[in-house]
Amino acid sequence: MSFLYKNYIKLLSLRFKNKDERKVWRHNKLSKESILFPGNSYAIMPAKINAQLGKFVSIGANSLIGTEMHPVDRISTHPIFYSPKEESIKALNKPCIIGNDVWIGKNVFIKPGVRIGTGAVIGANAVVTKDVPDYAIVGGIPAKLIRYRFSEDIIRKLLASKWWELSIDEIKSLSYKEPEKFLAELEQKRKT
Repeated sequence: MSFLYKNYIKLLSLRFKNKDERKVWRHNKLSKESILFPGNSYAIMPAKINAQLGKFVSIGANSLIGTEMHPVDRISTHPIFYSPKEESIKALNKPCIIGNDVWIGKNVFIKPGVRIGTGAVIGANAVVTKDVPDYAIVGGIPAKLIRYRFSEDIIRKLLASKWWELSIDEIKSLSYKEPEKFLAELEQKRKT
């Protein structure tokens, strides 16, 4: 196994100025098909992404997020009849907004301009044509709400905590595997 292959993620992590992010990627077990984004987010390639990404976003392979739509109100949908620089086409192909701590499964299509809420999970092979609420789990064609990850109270507290703004060491010093305990510890820590 070559040095480059064994140290791929470690080498990629050097592109980040933030020491906390470099630390995460140096110890992560991502494949060489991964591409890293600021905010500890990543995508497994190939993927096509036209989106503003939050922190801690995970995107599965072959996902198409905010990719080009063709105008359907003209005599033809073929690109020879329009320019990507036209304002109407730019409006049709607005970037998606992806919140923090979002998991997007493999082979997902997300229509341009859609907002994916913080903490959401998009099931593999889903086609997302509408905004997804915070901490919702959606799947299917078209994607429909399956359930929420947590109770309304926990969701409200997680959003208010903005835990994704903490350093990795701070997050890992708390009970991150147990949301209620994590929130109680974080509240106590912030009081001191």
